[in-house]
Amino acid sequence: MRTLVYYSVGEDTVSIRTYSSAFGKSDRFILLRKEIEECAAHRVIARDLGSFAELRILKNYGGRDLLQIDITWISQINARGEGKARQERIRIPYECIKCVGADGKTLSIEPTMPRIVFHSHENLKQVAKNPYVRRQLSKYLRTAFRWPDTTQINLRDDFTPHSFYFESENEGRGCGCSGVALYNKNNDGTGRYNICT
Repeated sequence: MRTLVYYSVGEDTVSIRTYSSAFGKSDRFILLRKEIEECAAHRVIARDLGSFAELRILKNYGGRDLLQIDITWISQINARGEGKARQERIRIPYECIKCVGADGKTLSIEPTMPRIVFHSHENLKQVAKNPYVRRQLSKYLRTAFRWPDTTQINLRDDFTPHSFYFESENEGRGCGCSGVALYNKNNDGTGRYNICT
């Protein structure tokens, strides 16, 4: 689901509103420009009228810098201090909010798939021989690795048939490692893939 983001850039503030089919139109969230500048170095928590947002810059994400804002909208607070909240993640090009006086709208940018590279092929050959397992691995790789800070996933053969060891990278730097294993494997080769530790 993509979110439409309305922004207005003032001298000291940036005003953000969102619209999505799931939540409709949001209230206005006002960020200080200095908070946005600080988030280039580290994550920043911003507050506005009871709601809050976590800001961070995703460097060179798909060739450009993005401002990621995780907003927690808090509404309908009762006398006991209890309220309703909803969370929303938006990613907009950082250059949208750099110019004072800029007003506009943009669609929030969804995460892209990292490049998936197989470095050894014995287990991949075993997977290719079984149409069911092949479909399961393909489906799993399409859905599991939508990680915002990852540009490449390197898969290597694991010691178990049909399973792989992987390392994730962001612009050439290693980020993490684990395994992708076929679980609940039956005699007919059926089962489901999942990350194992």
